[in-house]
Amino acid sequence: MSAQPVDSKGKKKTGRPSHKPTEQTRQTVRDLSAFGITHEHIARRLGITHETLVKHYKDDLEDGHINAVMNVANALYHQATVMQIPASTMFFLKTRGRWRETDDGNNKLVIEVKGALPLDDDNPD
Repeated sequence: MSAQPVDSKGKKKTGRPSHKPTEQTRQTVRDLSAFGITHEHIARRLGITHETLVKHYKDDLEDGHINAVMNVANALYHQATVMQIPASTMFFLKTRGRWRETDDGNNKLVIEVKGALPLDDDNPD
């Protein structure tokens, strides 16, 4: 018969061994978080509880999400500014520049910019 593990006070240890994160598990958490996988599914993939996931990987969960948004935003910005793709440019201006398209009632497209100063028709500068 094998001896049961004991803690520092001589009591028998029960339950699962303590989870120890590795660089590989941290990268997995960052990647899955970046893909939008739920915390519950990430925990299941690692074979741990949701509570253990949050306890050991809180920063990795946040970093994965932040890095994903940053990478996609960088790609969109590159498409809008360097590659000059019109759809990317308009999306960027609508979401970040607060532009919006409206119809003036005469089937003319009007671009409005919220927060912009009104143009003075008498002063072309």
